[in-house]
Amino acid sequence: MATGAVSGGSATTDTYKEARTWLLLPAWVTLSFLVLAPVCMMLIYSFLTKEFRGGVIWEFSLAAYDQFFFDRGLFGDDPAKIEWTYIAIFWRSIWQAGAATVLSLVIGFPTAYFIATRPEHMRPVWVFLITIPYWVNLLIRTVSMKFLLRDQGPLNDFLINIGLMDSPLHIVNTNFAAQLGLFYSYLPFMVLPIYAAVERYNFTLSEAAADLYAS
Repeated sequence: MATGAVSGGSATTDTYKEARTWLLLPAWVTLSFLVLAPVCMMLIYSFLTKEFRGGVIWEFSLAAYDQFFFDRGLFGDDPAKIEWTYIAIFWRSIWQAGAATVLSLVIGFPTAYFIATRPEHMRPVWVFLITIPYWVNLLIRTVSMKFLLRDQGPLNDFLINIGLMDSPLHIVNTNFAAQLGLFYSYLPFMVLPIYAAVERYNFTLSEAAADLYAS
């Protein structure tokens, strides 16, 4: 007899444990080939020697990392100086990614919680509304966002017409525009997993805790 235990809002069982492993196998294989393998290839190639005519020579080298951190002149024979340009770009990428993650969490968690607490027949509708813009190619959505934010775009025209601004806001090609694009692109990847977790939570446990005077 299979044993069941209450986890979240539904009963779970180990009856299909082996089947669950096999069902997850295609996803793991896909992620391994399309995500893990390319990252590993880039890591390996970063430690190889650059060939003069392009490509690499299969000899271990730290030249790529030396070029990233230090500037040794056009011919590589000048005294080493710290290459702040690459370091600044790298730091800005980390900052933008971190800020986009935090912003997506701040907006995504309340959104996911709201959807999970709607009547059961309404939840698919809200999930549909979250995902439908992402049926369009990312490049098309990015170009559309650039059109909305440009100096003569609908956003600036609206702000000027209502008298809130006297001149257009320069938003395109700024850090703010990049941050907005990252947030817009990756918000569903924050909302959907959190929704899947919250939707399984048994809210009667919170009601029982409140009856026992928990905060």
